Amino acid sequence: MSDSSSDEEATESLISRAPALSNADPEGESEALWEVVQGLHCRPEERVFRAASDWCSSRAPLERRLGADVLGQLGHADDDDEDDDEQSGSPFGERSLPLVRSLLQDEDARVLHSAVVALGHLANAGVEWDGALLEPLSAHPDPEVREAVAFALGGGPCDGSAAAVGIQLRLMSDPDDEVRSWAAFGLAVSDADGAEIRAAFLARLADSVAHVRGEAMFGLALRRDERVVEALLSELGSDDVSQRAIDAAAELPRAEFLPHLEALLEANPDDESIQQAVDACDELA
Repeated sequence: MSDSSSDEEATESLISRAPALSNADPEGESEALWEVVQGLHCRPEERVFRAASDWCSSRAPLERRLGADVLGQLGHADDDDEDDDEQSGSPFGERSLPLVRSLLQDEDARVLHSAVVALGHLANAGVEWDGALLEPLSAHPDPEVREAVAFALGGGPCDGSAAAVGIQLRLMSDPDDEVRSWAAFGLAVSDADGAEIRAAFLARLADSVAHVRGEAMFGLALRRDERVVEALLSELGSDDVSQRAIDAAAELPRAEFLPHLEALLEANPDDESIQQAVDACDELA
């Protein structure tokens, strides 16, 4: 049997197995399901696109979720393939966009979550859509849907847009920890700046969750806002130091951070990010 025939059979096997695995996994977290979904991602073929399109219009919500999960990253390039024009971007992105958008009206929160995450992946692959699309879902009662909104607005064409910034600012005050964290992350690494954005980061410096505080510190450090220094010094000396706080210290180094960073490095001698922060602060000292 030729390699081509074997490859065709492998693709058909993945397509045939996917719906049953999805319907048997309401939470969408099984290793078997995601092995199949990722296998389909690596096969940017018309028949895979057609199958995912059919799943998006299925009467079964878990199959609609499956369709979004596949279309969001169908044929996306790996980092190693960035110089290969045939592998760049999302080869089915423009055709996938209207199918994914149609799922934003779905009544099932699991479908909504996957559709919004798919939009985020498409945006990161360069497919353009208006961040205002997600305005209604930013107030959805399911925190996983709101978390997906924060994720989807954090990159690609939506990055730093007025619509994205407005939604992220609201989500930075969300009652759910992960929603606040994703919103703060997306806004921190964007090019957006201004008094309202910095005020939102300053408010998150008092957050009860270390990684949310860290994202806020990183956002202020990237903007060279000196008001973060005192909070960052306190954070570095705490028992629960987030990775982003360490990154912030490297972005806005101060000699007074050194004792805390050196203590962290002693406890984690192979951590390159801590070493980079130590080196940056040591230059000032």
